[in-house]
Amino acid sequence: MEINQQTTNQKLAPQTTEKKRPMLVTILCILGFIGLALSLMGVFILLFMRDIPEIEAFRELPSWYPFFAMAIDIFYLGALVYIWKMKKVGLIAISGLFTANLVIAIAVAPSLALGSALVTTIVYAVMIGLFWTQYKKMS
Repeated sequence: MEINQQTTNQKLAPQTTEKKRPMLVTILCILGFIGLALSLMGVFILLFMRDIPEIEAFRELPSWYPFFAMAIDIFYLGALVYIWKMKKVGLIAISGLFTANLVIAIAVAPSLALGSALVTTIVYAVMIGLFWTQYKKMS
């Protein structure tokens, strides 16, 4: 009787076909969420502390750029959530966002984009490249 009850319980248990997230994706997403928080702080610095003399490099950015950066960050958040859920669309979106952001940053402020922000650009490029190594595991 007890064996029959276990079999019945197993049949009633929901079948999950959800893919397990690789550790690399978990680590990169957490780093991405942290980087996103830092980026949003940078956007607020651009918005509210633009006239501080020590932040001379940011003055070459057009006045619309902080709003553009905030919009990109919001879309980055959505893309990271999709990557966290192992969805290919998140990886494709974050790659497109990174490319668009880089092209626009170089167009509006080449000395800033290729100067002090170069390290950030390289880090993001490496992270996205590592995400792409997990593409086949995503749905």
